[in-house]
Amino acid sequence: MARSIKVYAAVLGADLLSLGTEVRSVEAGGADGIHIDVLDGHSTPYITFGPKVVESIRGATHLPLNVHLMIEKPERFIYQFAMAGADRISFDVQIDNPPATIDGIREAGRLVGISLRPGVAVDDVLPYIELVDMILVMSTDPSARGHPFVPEALEKLVALRQSGFTGELAVYGGLNEQHAARAREAGATVLVSGSCIFKARDRARRIAALRGA
Repeated sequence: MARSIKVYAAVLGADLLSLGTEVRSVEAGGADGIHIDVLDGHSTPYITFGPKVVESIRGATHLPLNVHLMIEKPERFIYQFAMAGADRISFDVQIDNPPATIDGIREAGRLVGISLRPGVAVDDVLPYIELVDMILVMSTDPSARGHPFVPEALEKLVALRQSGFTGELAVYGGLNEQHAARAREAGATVLVSGSCIFKARDRARRIAALRGA
């Protein structure tokens, strides 16, 4: 059976000086959601957004917000990002206590996502597949901007579907239309893209192309 494909626009690829306009433009262009990377300078070498930015994005769009906490001790900040408007809160599987973080997100009334960075094995996430709504497979190294798509991500998508996971399966990083097609074939249902969408002159056309329309 054909799976419904969603496209989320990652605001890390947007013009941050015009963030509200950028978010509204991809909503008008048919995006299914907005992806927000929260980096703290520890688990990655960059610092990005906090709850106030998420709150501002929430005020600019009706689309679902997936907030990816690539930070140390994400459980400390669940409430702040939930109150700022996150619909789904995701975190990296290699943190100290995934079950406690999952419980905290549930208690905040939000959907749960868990992510796999390049080099992290699918086996690491298997104990949690019945506890989460989405698995996010990173297809570039988040510690270095501009890195190309990592084909290993496609193998992870296939393995996760073969494991019996039936929730949303997302892929993010370095996506173009060709990579998106391969990711859909591998079982992805959510395609997360930043620059590929925001640098396009015709964003509606790019979003449709990623979706496979």
